[in-house]
Amino acid sequence: MNKFITPEIIAAYSQCSRKAFLLMYADEKDTPQEYIQIVEEEKKKNREIYYKEIKSKNPDAVLYSPDDLKQGTSVMFDASITIEDLQTDVDVLIRSKETSSQRRHNYIPTLIIGTHKIGKDQKLKLAAIGFILSKFQKEKPPLGIIVGSGNKTHKIKLETFYKEVGQILRKLETWSSSQELEPTPVILNKHCPICPFQNKCKAKAKEQDHLSLLGGIGEKEIRKYNQRGIFTVNQLSYIFRPSKMKNKKESYVKPHSFPLQALAIREQRIYVYETPKLPTSKVEIYFDIEGIPDEEFQYLIGLLVKENNQVKHYLFWSNCKD
Repeated sequence: MNKFITPEIIAAYSQCSRKAFLLMYADEKDTPQEYIQIVEEEKKKNREIYYKEIKSKNPDAVLYSPDDLKQGTSVMFDASITIEDLQTDVDVLIRSKETSSQRRHNYIPTLIIGTHKIGKDQKLKLAAIGFILSKFQKEKPPLGIIVGSGNKTHKIKLETFYKEVGQILRKLETWSSSQELEPTPVILNKHCPICPFQNKCKAKAKEQDHLSLLGGIGEKEIRKYNQRGIFTVNQLSYIFRPSKMKNKKESYVKPHSFPLQALAIREQRIYVYETPKLPTSKVEIYFDIEGIPDEEFQYLIGLLVKENNQVKHYLFWSNCKD
């Protein structure tokens, strides 16, 4: 059972409070989703490449030790820092050229990741590392470094994230000091498919017939229904009432109806609220674009053109990124 608060838990809280709770207190996790395994493998490769490069530029770089931190060694690898109920691992610590007001050595933390794009959770994790590091150097590092795939380094300003890190930490610390702990409520969200606890949470949500089983529903909508005494998909299905469509413009698009979605689930039927009106034209053009979103690289554009009942296909391939 892990009762230390780590940057991983702080970043997880920003995605789902239940995930953060289970990371702290759950004994077992599900098998990591395949995408997460791939990202972890990429991170290992990126770490090896980056370590070789930084060692060639800094021959005096050493493995982390508390003594080297105090002495102000310029570059340290694989740091592990624990203070009170906080714990963090840091890939690389680089001494800042600026000296603190108390003549302490300040360090810039480096986080190595397995993706090209940098998400908010990764920036928040780096800020949490900086926050914990400040317990030793007494000053929060103003910036940190994220190394992504392709060995690209990105300087991240951390000041904008420290407030959120502090708010999350205060909430997590209330768990640590609580005598009776109960997991936070289940609310399925878009992060669930890559969460190590997805099977447990889905099973719990099905047991409760929870409203978050309706794909696309958000916490705001769930709270509104809860205030009306509606807590399950089955209850929601009984409030659907077809609305009249008089005096509506042709461009009007009826918003998605969660009660109708719930009704469809309850009765195991497909409902069409109204006959869709599709635009027609003498020439119809359809695109299909394939690519790697993480790299913002589109390698294929498929084009289908229909004209006078004749259909033509065009394929635009990119054999390389150049």
